[in-house]
Amino acid sequence: MSENLILLKETFRRYFNVEATNYFFIPSRLEIIGNHTDHQRGLCLVANSSIGLEAVVSKNSDTIVHLFSKDHDEVLIDIAGFTIRENEVLTSAALIRGVASYFLQNNYKIGGFNAYLLSHIPPGIGLSSSAAFSLFVANTLNYLFNDNKIAPFELVKAARYSENHYFKKASGLLDQIGITYKGVNYIDLKDENSPIIEKVPFNLPLDIYLVDTGSHHLDSTHLYESIRHDYVSFAKKYFKAQDLGAISEGDVHHLFANPHQKIAFNLQKRIQHYYDENNRVRLSKMALERDDLETFLMNINFSGLSSSQNLKNTQSGNYKTSPERALQLARKVLKKGACRVHGGGFQGAIICFVPHEEKEVFLEKMNDVYGKKRVFKVFINEEGIKHRCLT
Repeated sequence: MSENLILLKETFRRYFNVEATNYFFIPSRLEIIGNHTDHQRGLCLVANSSIGLEAVVSKNSDTIVHLFSKDHDEVLIDIAGFTIRENEVLTSAALIRGVASYFLQNNYKIGGFNAYLLSHIPPGIGLSSSAAFSLFVANTLNYLFNDNKIAPFELVKAARYSENHYFKKASGLLDQIGITYKGVNYIDLKDENSPIIEKVPFNLPLDIYLVDTGSHHLDSTHLYESIRHDYVSFAKKYFKAQDLGAISEGDVHHLFANPHQKIAFNLQKRIQHYYDENNRVRLSKMALERDDLETFLMNINFSGLSSSQNLKNTQSGNYKTSPERALQLARKVLKKGACRVHGGGFQGAIICFVPHEEKEVFLEKMNDVYGKKRVFKVFINEEGIKHRCLT
């Protein structure tokens, strides 16, 4: 039994005066490539991460979810009441209530439980801590009250529903799929109710690092929404479509070429990013399948440059703590490697793919600027979500 599990069980016993019956490890996710494509039913490559949250739980006799966490406030809510509450927006309570609501609407069983949670996921750097938490709730309800019979993609949908409607975060499905499905996965979201999820090998001789810039994107929801708003407004205005996923790249180019259409140049660049990024995802997938290091890294770098120049989501506020500055610093030392913004952008982290021969110079530079605690190596998790019965 690991030291963490012993600590979790002892702390749980001290708080609740009963024994924990189940253990969970819920990973975070790494956005390999596919920046702001998922909410437009596009393509992405996402990986299960070695960093995650751990929890021990047990049923209780009512509909109360009682949760303690080392670094967060106690949560105590009755999930029998699932009305959306504005005072719970962007809180753990909203995620719990939202998942329970989805379960009830889809005829799954719910019940109360006690939990002690230990998160190793740094907040605000694009690892999707909110999605990990909502999937912890979904998996707990699945194991405790539904005999683990709910399909993984149903849990994905429950978590996304909770984030969209209760937590009020306009996410696509990339986060939840990346957490639920082990290893690296290629996702085609053309049909969101039945997306293509295809496991892809990752055998390239690269180390993966996240660089925390010191600016957290916890307060950047309105900026993410501005991208989605631009995309959806464009689709509706010019094509009477719900999103860019319903419009071909050729039709968009034909519109841009029409001299009678006055479309702002910055909006054109933001729209073009979506189609180019989808193409880069396709090429990156093929590169991984062929162990083609050069093509993979080239597309990662092109993705990073497009986010900077076209999507424009690499800086909000102070340049010193922006992803843009981190990208520029990383590019100076990664002559063979690659880097791009990680997650929603504007603030937060960058992800770097570092060849072994560039590791020393990369770490020397980035540690000097950001400190060793904010430059950390991550691994692709081939085991995914873990559950263990403790009784």
